[in-house]
Amino acid sequence: MSPSGMQKPTGLQKVVTWFPAIILPTATGHQLWLVLTKDSVEAVSVWTWGLFFLANLGAIWLGSPRSTQERLQKHLAFTLTAVLDVVIIGAVLVRG
Repeated sequence: MSPSGMQKPTGLQKVVTWFPAIILPTATGHQLWLVLTKDSVEAVSVWTWGLFFLANLGAIWLGSPRSTQERLQKHLAFTLTAVLDVVIIGAVLVRG
């Protein structure tokens, strides 16, 4: 156990903790790419992306990272994704 009383993460746990930081901005970036390159944005819901934005804002303030790595993971997962959510919403509103 670490001095704080928490168990140290295993190798698999260390890898898995990066999933949100990689997957969330990648999936959101992919949606943004489709919004910007397809002829129609009819199937893209501003409401849905607005809710994702609000959820990401909540997640930013939910946890308290204990290390620089955790702060980086948190900001990649939630801050970057929230910014991309806003760009998607704007692109849909402009193109729709």
